[in-house]
Amino acid sequence: MNRNSALRWVSILAGAALMLAGVVGLVKVATGQSAPPGQSMALTAPDLALVDLDGRPASLVDWQGQRVLVNFWATWCPPCVEEMPALEAFYRQNRDDGVVVIAVNNAESPETVRRYVEERGITMPVLLDLSGQLVDKLDINYLPTTLFVDSRGVIRSRWESALSYDQMLQGAKALR
Repeated sequence: MNRNSALRWVSILAGAALMLAGVVGLVKVATGQSAPPGQSMALTAPDLALVDLDGRPASLVDWQGQRVLVNFWATWCPPCVEEMPALEAFYRQNRDDGVVVIAVNNAESPETVRRYVEERGITMPVLLDLSGQLVDKLDINYLPTTLFVDSRGVIRSRWESALSYDQMLQGAKALR
């Protein structure tokens, strides 16, 4: 095969790959499929024990079968504080549709977190990662970070920044 023939085949194969990618994209748009915002992933959520504000054990596995937004946050984090009202509103408006928001606080005292939650009327599940074990296991280096977890317990996406309500909705719909 000479150089021109080889280049022609490379061009044909590249063109076919681009056309296939375009068709897949059109099918996703036509069927309403989309991906949650952020970095795409396919990682089974770890089954690590956390505690709720009353000291009762809880785990991400407790919400398997539902679509879950797991938000890592702290009371001292300005973008976390800014995002919290949208998370709470999203939780209240979507919890009856099989979507859960779980706020996982990163290594603050239960008293600090409880005071923050009570002052702001937060009703979504709040879990404490007292030792930072889940943050370490998932390599969370930025707050807030939100994980979009499908009903089988697979993390589909990771967003490292505050989310808007619309982004939360887009992400939850993509997990269907």
